[in-house]
Amino acid sequence: MLAILYLFLALLVVAAWRELRPAAIERRRQAVLEVLDPGRARLARGEQIRVTSGATLGRSPESGIRVEEDSVSARHAAIRFESGRWWLEDLGSTNGTYVNQMRVTGRAPLREGDVVQVGLVSARFLGRS
Repeated sequence: MLAILYLFLALLVVAAWRELRPAAIERRRQAVLEVLDPGRARLARGEQIRVTSGATLGRSPESGIRVEEDSVSARHAAIRFESGRWWLEDLGSTNGTYVNQMRVTGRAPLREGDVVQVGLVSARFLGRS
């Protein structure tokens, strides 16, 4: 009886590990945003900003990518790596979030070379790790 209980617990641990491992890998995934137009933000044209999955862009000090620009909301957008691809999600910003000049409502997929714009700030998305 005890052996069956240990076997059950071992199977439970293996199943949980298999389920949680891909999510942990996706959270560690990284990309780069290369600043094209900093607007009035304290960013330099050509500056490369490392992005980890789940990072938020905004004016707030709690944002993973802080963009101090009046046209950017405190919590403007988020970038996530899910199901094998990168996504840009608007978080209810006032001045909009764009991918290749198309407004994002909800979320949109990101591809290598896409131009992301939050407020007056634009950057090229480089999906490399």
